[in-house]
Amino acid sequence: MNEEEKRKWEQIKARGKLHYILIHGILGWGLITALAYLFFTFIMKYGFDLSLLISNDFLQELAISLIVFPIVGVLQSLFAWNKKERIYLEERKKE
Repeated sequence: MNEEEKRKWEQIKARGKLHYILIHGILGWGLITALAYLFFTFIMKYGFDLSLLISNDFLQELAISLIVFPIVGVLQSLFAWNKKERIYLEERKKE
């Protein structure tokens, strides 16, 4: 971890773990991945028939995706936070 990475991590840490999880895990990964998944699976299943956006199948997939992907995003961001913090602390010990 170079000095620039340390400085950036200190700024991220200052905002807090909850902020990191919300921005990087839920919004940055979970929501974007859920929408991308829905878009591509909708096109593969139904083509470009937009009238099916209100179908029960699509709404069910929407609900499941908006729950599952953000949960995975939380787990992923917690893992990333812990990994970055461990690297940061190891670097601080070397100083």
